Amino acid sequence: MTDYREADFARLKTVPIARRSNKVDSSLLAHPPGPDRSFAAFWGALPAILAAQDLKYVVDRIALAAGRRAIVAMLGGHVIKVGLGPLLIELMRRKAVTHVAMNGSAAIHDFELAAFGATSEDVAAGLGDGTFGMAEETGNEMNAALARGAGGQQGAGEALAEYLRARRELPGRDVSVLVACAQLGVPVTVHAAVGAEIIHQHPTADGATIGANASTVCDDCPRQRNIKKITAFRRIQDVNNLDPEICLLEQGIPCNGPATRQGCGALCPQAGAQCIGCYGPADGVIDYGARLIAALASVIDSNDPEEIDRIIDGIPDLAGQFYRFNLAGSLLGAAKPAWNGN
Repeated sequence: MTDYREADFARLKTVPIARRSNKVDSSLLAHPPGPDRSFAAFWGALPAILAAQDLKYVVDRIALAAGRRAIVAMLGGHVIKVGLGPLLIELMRRKAVTHVAMNGSAAIHDFELAAFGATSEDVAAGLGDGTFGMAEETGNEMNAALARGAGGQQGAGEALAEYLRARRELPGRDVSVLVACAQLGVPVTVHAAVGAEIIHQHPTADGATIGANASTVCDDCPRQRNIKKITAFRRIQDVNNLDPEICLLEQGIPCNGPATRQGCGALCPQAGAQCIGCYGPADGVIDYGARLIAALASVIDSNDPEEIDRIIDGIPDLAGQFYRFNLAGSLLGAAKPAWNGN
């Protein structure tokens, strides 16, 4: 015996197939091209379904836009490592691509092909012995190229392309998308994931070069600053009515943007989370915590010492707030203790 009844299939309902909407019919299927061995015949024989249909649509749009509008090719590492770079170069020569936007992986694979003639290491083996992503020349040369470019106000794509063009030995010159962009005058940009690319784990990597700039996160933040005064600091998780348009600091949320180097795009404040200072102090900041104290003090609506103490007490972890990443380089960290051991 069981306490559970079997399903009553007599209650199921079916519908006539004539009433059903179908995505595939015989007119959309692939058909053999016959004796015609041309690419046009192959192209026409493809099915008008899913990826093949999407591919045809993209090709038609590119052909329609060529010579009339900008066409941006956005690509990841596999486009380069599986050998499609030369085809992309030909599209650039034919003005069918007018801008190339790479992620960091694509730039690394293309750089290695150009500079060393080979790329794509054995990831499993490298993870096993700890060598994954640790090719010395790749890290040294790419980070040097990026640093040199940053000094000349160049973006990563332009910096890498110009470095490769000037390199004495370049076995993969003819297959490099970066080099071709420089030769053909096609803008190329590299959109790296900060801290996630293999060259970022090398000792030659410089955080300021990778994405930072000279000013502060506040200068990148779209939130409005109205010089509003506050009477309390609050944890962001305790705020139910956070205004998406107004500066977090002016809503009583301790935000480290006023002292933090820009370059991240102020992503955290835009998403409703306070800046924690992971990009380090901005140029001209001698002591990170001192700059933050001044910024927080500027929004406190009180001249009474006891009231100010009460407001400051709303920040649960002062050391963590002011020196999460910077205590070792702060004036406090550099100070010598008064105790002499006696």
